[in-house]
Amino acid sequence: MKKAIFLSLLIISFTCFSTTTQKQNFKGFSILKIGEFHNVSLSIDGEMSISREIKKIKSINDSFSWDFVYYNNALYIAAGEKGKVYKYDFATKEISLLTAFPEGTVYAIAIFNGKLYAGLSPLGKVFKVNLDNGKYSEFFDAKCQYIWDIKVKNNSLYIATGLPGQLIKIDSNKISTVLSKDFDKHYESMVFKKNSIYVGTYPSGSIVEVKNGKSYLVYQSKYKEVKDMVFFNNKLYAICYSGNPVSPVKTKSKPARKVQKVQSFKGAIISIDNNNVPQVLYTLRTAAPYCMSVFKKAIYIGTGHSGKILSLDKEERLSIIGEVDNGQVMKMLNLNNSLYFITSNSAEIYKMLPDYALEGEYLSDIFVANNTSNWGSFYFDYSAPTGTRMEFYVRGGNSDNPDISWGNWIKIDNGSTPDIPATKMIQFKARFISHDPALSPKFKGCEFYFREANQKPLLMAKVLSPQGVKIAKKGKSNGVITPTYTSFISNHTPPAGMLFIRDKNFISFYVIAKDPNLDTLTYSFYLVFSSGTKVELQKNKKENYITLNTLAYPEGKYRFYYTVSDRESNYPDGYTIDGYSNYFYIDNTPPTISAISFNGKTLSFTVKDNRNPVEIVEISKDGGKTWQRVYSIDGINDQSIESFNISFDKKADSVIIRAYDSVGNTSTKLAK
Repeated sequence: MKKAIFLSLLIISFTCFSTTTQKQNFKGFSILKIGEFHNVSLSIDGEMSISREIKKIKSINDSFSWDFVYYNNALYIAAGEKGKVYKYDFATKEISLLTAFPEGTVYAIAIFNGKLYAGLSPLGKVFKVNLDNGKYSEFFDAKCQYIWDIKVKNNSLYIATGLPGQLIKIDSNKISTVLSKDFDKHYESMVFKKNSIYVGTYPSGSIVEVKNGKSYLVYQSKYKEVKDMVFFNNKLYAICYSGNPVSPVKTKSKPARKVQKVQSFKGAIISIDNNNVPQVLYTLRTAAPYCMSVFKKAIYIGTGHSGKILSLDKEERLSIIGEVDNGQVMKMLNLNNSLYFITSNSAEIYKMLPDYALEGEYLSDIFVANNTSNWGSFYFDYSAPTGTRMEFYVRGGNSDNPDISWGNWIKIDNGSTPDIPATKMIQFKARFISHDPALSPKFKGCEFYFREANQKPLLMAKVLSPQGVKIAKKGKSNGVITPTYTSFISNHTPPAGMLFIRDKNFISFYVIAKDPNLDTLTYSFYLVFSSGTKVELQKNKKENYITLNTLAYPEGKYRFYYTVSDRESNYPDGYTIDGYSNYFYIDNTPPTISAISFNGKTLSFTVKDNRNPVEIVEISKDGGKTWQRVYSIDGINDQSIESFNISFDKKADSVIIRAYDSVGNTSTKLAK
């Protein structure tokens, strides 16, 4: 019954608007994935529920973090654009700077025999760091520019380098061996399996198996780099990305926090079975994969630039299982029954707990309508078992920054209409609440109805022609084409489907308007006398122009009054805009030719017009067969009074004088 009441109110509230009711659907993985996930997961089939709880452990005083390791109840984190290593003590819950190198960046670290080993780029050297006092010394020169990865296995260090790309082993006696080289410019990541080492490269995006001193190409992707790899369920899983291995860029606001185009990426999750058969499981276009880890019988993947965390279960089903407020999730570490990870933009330490949260929140992407709209009912598709519930909120606004200038969140019931004014943008929020970590509401999205609010037509231009211009659907120019007319048609485009025709007895006016709602517009035109009296010329027609026959009205000062209305599409209501043209004069009187003096060799005369400039003056010495244009004493015909002095090479018996004013009125005189 409640839904029926709300729907009837929706229909009543929209009767005064012409635009049809529209429905927007926020369902499905591809749409919902753009939102923000806080302790909420989204499965590939588009269902959301409460996920494992993510907690921020500590902030690091840097923008970027690159790698971290655990040792003796502490985390050691490589961070910053300048080579720094921080220590987070689990006992004191404090973070401190262990050491800082004067130049270079530390992209990779490892703990080996109670010492920390840090690879410094672009120096291409590994330094040994004392964990008690942070003092360091050079341990190994890899003769390269970049140290991308350092791992420990069987009492040896393994180092992946770039420029050149190599895999180097350093045993406990500090004896180094190059296990692989020359497959690519950068060896970027590595993972161990029994007696084999698998290496991911850049820029060919290859996976190389190194075994018994030999290297074998296992897979070459269509992406530039293999960022990370793990073994899970007897398969090798890798994340590929067409990015740059050096450093992540600082990110802009997330789509749910600021209206902007979602960034596009090229990445993929692939698997390779025991027979080295590869399969592209998922392509990633809105998230850049950075790191992987196995946790709780699933693979977890950290991404940028929205800070989302993905999971891949044993059936290889993809889910978004949460996100952080940072731009990139850089590295993950399965530790003490929790999943730790570090981020960039800014550098922070997070922890994913093994238990599911009791509350979660999903913030949708911002929906932007074509125009300001009235928002109707929202229908949320969800189920809530006993002991759980969901809450829904809506907010609207018109700026790109909802957290700054939008209205407050309005709590709404399912099927109800939010009490918010007409806006161009809207967003919803769903809260998941449970009293039992084993239970969660299920949410599949929502759909809502809206209608664009009627908006006033917009005047784009209004154009008044000089006298002598007629607008018609077809025809051709006739009469004398004066400079005023030529200038007008070169600077103006007639209304669509219309022509400008030269006719001295007409004057034209047109307006150009558009409607934000794409409603049909009608136009009315009136002639306004100098006394203020209005005469209707056209009423509510679709033609946006008027052409006036000046012979039907006495000479004098006039202007046009116009209205533009969308009422035909918005009956009985609608908007009308109006305005006036500039003043113009109706002039049907030709200029006069006087003060003629002619002796056969010279001719002088004066041309005068009471209203408009004298524009063209011509003479003929052969009885009107040929005409010669002449110019006034000052060289330009542009005043209402012009004087002329003309000399002839040969004596003429008579001369015909013809004069035009700027609207085409003409007169002639004979001089003899």
